[in-house]
Amino acid sequence: MRNHISIILTVLLLAGCATSYHRKGFTGGYTDEAIGKNTFEVSFHGNGASHLDKVSDFAMLRAAEITLQNGYSFFTIEDKKELLEVSSPFPKPVVKINIICFVDRPSSGNPYEANVILSSLKQKHGISK
Repeated sequence: MRNHISIILTVLLLAGCATSYHRKGFTGGYTDEAIGKNTFEVSFHGNGASHLDKVSDFAMLRAAEITLQNGYSFFTIEDKKELLEVSSPFPKPVVKINIICFVDRPSSGNPYEANVILSSLKQKHGISK
């Protein structure tokens, strides 16, 4: 019975600690790195209480921010990986994307408009900054 109570308390504690949008720390977050002139690797690490769809949204949000911060308006996803880190009793979702940024809308591929992604995902997740 004690083990069941411990498990329930742990789950409730983790639910209250769902990953928020911030640079990577103890409870997850984003990382990014320039890997070329207009190419970036963006990752978002959730914690044991995070859902993959939210982690994916936060990776896209960071991709939009990186695009705008570097003077571009559009980006395409060159590669996307959805992973599950199992280094603890609670699997942690991770989304890694490589993006290519463009000043103008590229004629090929499936470009995302960074301003649109930024505003829609901030609104969806209640992020004001």
